[in-house]
Amino acid sequence: MKKDIVYKLIIGLLLGINLLQMGTFMFNPQPEQRPKEEFQYLAIKILNLTSEQQNTFLSFAHEHKNKMEILYKKESHLVTQYFETPTDSLLKTISNIEMKKIQITEQHFLDIKKILDTNQISAFATFKKEALNNILEKDSSSGIPRD
Repeated sequence: MKKDIVYKLIIGLLLGINLLQMGTFMFNPQPEQRPKEEFQYLAIKILNLTSEQQNTFLSFAHEHKNKMEILYKKESHLVTQYFETPTDSLLKTISNIEMKKIQITEQHFLDIKKILDTNQISAFATFKKEALNNILEKDSSSGIPRD
């Protein structure tokens, strides 16, 4: 009889521990999911852009994103080909695409810098640092660059 009570207590205790573990897992807040446009609005805030500058900036961001997606698709196809049949010419082409992505991004930064007023230039270094962190963070997680 006493054994039954002990077993029931142990089962109840284990069930309680399981429920506690499941509850903490289910009710903990999920990691923050950042919308892909969030950085654009953060950049607008960092640079303190006027409405006209915002429109130009968003246009630049859209154009940059499109160029990078095209290059990413080309690169993905070539990397797949390279691992099927490695050749130096494919490797050189892949390297050229990487170089082009860096050059396009640098030109994107220069274009943005050109639209800034003198009082906004001081925030450009902060913007560029945040943008690079954003791009490299996205690159490492899924391979597709962000705006």
